Amino acid sequence: MNQTLSEEELLHRKEKLGLLAAKRKLDSWGYKNLADFHGGAHECEFVSPNTKTAGNVASDIFVALQDWASEDVLTGPVNLETVRLGYTPGMPTDDNLITLLEEHFGLTLCDIYATNAFPFIKPGSISSQIPPKVLRRAAEVFCLPQIRVIAPRLVIALGLDCFNALSEALGMRRAARLETAISNPIDDGGTRVWCQAHTGHWGEINRGGKARVSQDWRTMANWYNGPQGAKHAA
Repeated sequence: MNQTLSEEELLHRKEKLGLLAAKRKLDSWGYKNLADFHGGAHECEFVSPNTKTAGNVASDIFVALQDWASEDVLTGPVNLETVRLGYTPGMPTDDNLITLLEEHFGLTLCDIYATNAFPFIKPGSISSQIPPKVLRRAAEVFCLPQIRVIAPRLVIALGLDCFNALSEALGMRRAARLETAISNPIDDGGTRVWCQAHTGHWGEINRGGKARVSQDWRTMANWYNGPQGAKHAA
């Protein structure tokens, strides 16, 4: 599930991703940035801290989450495991993603590339909304360029808002419902962007529970591992 790349191409990809990280550090569009919390402990060389662990630039699978954290979360005590890994072990969003990747693709976070559509820190709580226009702009400026660099076969967009932001960045129409989005992945060249329910607690509940989410992922994995997915990569 890795692309065959030369050392030169690997380095080239990392350099281009580093430029996007530098852009994120320079202008946060009026939002807080990673460096604004805990003395800059969360600041990193990536667009998103998620890439600290999920940073395989040769991966054929790319996971896009909506956002990394909120101001309310980061004003609490610093979590050294979060600083080290770029995600927080024990949180449903991360634990469920890890389980689904293992169950359906036989992969760990280290085997894939992951980032956030919105790379800044949103105000309020972890469930606070990001204005659709802002999320779409972030997808255009930060997430889609990362997809172009990695050129994966499959982008897994977690949550309807994240999927719609990427869809609009690609010039496509928004999906009105999660069911519609999951059932209608979109293609961009050799990359298929596939919506899945957010892996957090409420995302799973709103989709109908673990069994329904697992079924959705199974359908996606069957495409990826089957002849259509292989042809898509050709």
